Amino acid sequence: MKVQSIDIRYSLQFLSPFHCGVGEGRGLHDRSVYRDSEGFLAIPGSTIKGLVRNNCESLARLYGVSVIGPHLPQGKDERKRYVKSILSKYDIIYALLGSPWHPGTVFFDDASLDEEWRMYFTDSKSGEHNLRTQRWQVEERSRVSINRHTKTADEGGLFTSEYGKRGLGFRGNIYGSYSYLSDTYNPPLPLLVLTAGLEMIDSIGAETSVGCGRCQVKIESLQIDGKSKDVTEVLSQLNELEYLHLAVEGWGT
Repeated sequence: MKVQSIDIRYSLQFLSPFHCGVGEGRGLHDRSVYRDSEGFLAIPGSTIKGLVRNNCESLARLYGVSVIGPHLPQGKDERKRYVKSILSKYDIIYALLGSPWHPGTVFFDDASLDEEWRMYFTDSKSGEHNLRTQRWQVEERSRVSINRHTKTADEGGLFTSEYGKRGLGFRGNIYGSYSYLSDTYNPPLPLLVLTAGLEMIDSIGAETSVGCGRCQVKIESLQIDGKSKDVTEVLSQLNELEYLHLAVEGWGT
């Protein structure tokens, strides 16, 4: 078993208004957008990780690899088969992003508002003006909740939500380490799966079905075991993923 450390810096730009909630899920508080301690918009690292995991699982299935999933089955027999399956072979998704038994060793920081945008929203020494300019990060939209059965507006169902404005840019960091079992592929297949899963992100947050949260992700820099690597060169080898099924079969224990 080999271990490789990584450090990925990426940029993220929104092509449409977006809504990443605060995660409370109680009342109107859920209609606010996620902010950091300074009041600037941010994208939760947990949101990025969930999207990357979903994309990595889709890639694995695309190339013929069986994906177990992150959650324990409910039934006793299903749970036994689940445990037997994950103990019988190396799981590329678990190695990258963790399992019910072992936490992931690849970490996702919150994506912070780009420095140029932060300066734009704090270009005054006046605290009051700073508060006002930080409000320019969002736009508000009023909507009404529709009853699914009657197809009419719910009583008291009018609400207002915050949306981050289109065009805002963010910077994020992914770092840590993962295990792999073969030097046959260079770069290792887990790295290709992870970088591809990150750049596959095309929408983030709520209401993506109506066009919100469309975005573009670009890997700006990549370090492997402390050494800088050419991102373009690594991504140019994504065609190596066609061997993923054969590699995983060979990784059985």
